[in-house]
This record gives sequence, C-alpha cells and structure tokens, in this order.
Amino acid sequence: MMPVIRPVRFLPALVILLAGCSFLPPATPEAPDGPTSGRAAVSYPFTGVTTDPNNYDLAYRFNWGDGRLSDWSPFLPPGEPVTMWQSWPEPGRYQVRVQARNALGLTSCWSPALDVAIGAGGGWPDTVIATIPLGFSADRVRALPGGEFVYASEYGRRRIAVVSVADDAVTAVFDGGIGPVGLCNVGDYVFIADYTPAQ
Repeated sequence: MMPVIRPVRFLPALVILLAGCSFLPPATPEAPDGPTSGRAAVSYPFTGVTTDPNNYDLAYRFNWGDGRLSDWSPFLPPGEPVTMWQSWPEPGRYQVRVQARNALGLTSCWSPALDVAIGAGGGWPDTVIATIPLGFSADRVRALPGGEFVYASEYGRRRIAVVSVADDAVTAVFDGGIGPVGLCNVGDYVFIADYTPAQ
C-alpha cells in the first residue's frame, strides 16, 4: 500500500507582548546614615532610604556586620527613611549595610557599608549595686565631681536628700526653702534652682 501524505497546516506563532509592565527591584540604597564610632553596649541609630522604580512601598532591614540581620521594617512610602537602633556587645569594627524590599517581594542589592568602630564600654556596672531608700520620690539627681555625695531632689516639692556613696545611705535631708527644685553641679558646689514663677 502506498503511504498517504496529508498536508499539514501550521498556525502562526502566537506572541504576546506585555507593554508597560516592568518588575524591577528597588534602587540600591546609599550607605546607611549613622555614627561611625561608639562604645560597646550602647545603642545607636542608623537610617536607610531608597526609591522604587514603580513607586511601590518599601520595607528595610539592616545587616549589622556581626552576622546578625534586623527584622524587616514596616512598609513605608518610597523615599521615606527608616531608622533602627543597634548596639554591639564587643568592641570591633562593623560594616553596617541596608537593603530594601518592595511590596512585590523584590529586594534591592545591599547598600555600600558604613564602617563603625566600636570601643570598649564606658566602665559603668550593668547590674544594680545598691538600692537606697530616700523617703520620697526623686526626679533629679546630681553628683559632685569627686563622687563622694549624690544630691536628689523630691519630685514637685522642696526636700533634698544627700546620699553618701561610700555608705550607700542617706546622710541628710534638708528643706530647700523654695518651691519645686532643680539641681545642677558646677565644680565643688551643687546649685538649687527655684522653678516657682515669681509673684
């Protein structure tokens, strides 16, 4: 039997072009704005911002340069900066970067780094070493430069307590003789300010 050859009609290729649609990630942010030096265990603010080619809202996260990433921020309008706070437990140099993500889930490249030099902590204790009852609620505290005595003023009243640092105890309570007081220390003296308006 002779083979039968049937002509086949090919349909033209179907090409669909989507005009005006682009799915581009946010622009790469500049290096974060923030301090370039600080001390361990102290929190510092860092700010990042960028734009989106399609004007989508943006969320941000930071790479703190020690293996940790921040959580994503809430979404903000493009061009509106976000600020996050960060502290490092150890001295060192840290490269802080920021990244943006738009509402479609597309992420930018990481920004250039802000180099942050963190030195040793300030030497203050990180635990309570004494609790000293004053007999009233204090709103202002001042210490003389030598640190021998601390002066605490009563909230909204006249009394001032003098605390001995060596003994962790109140050594005197006296009446400032005026209305609500403020304290400031200059040199070897503590000055009492009267906040009562003149009559």
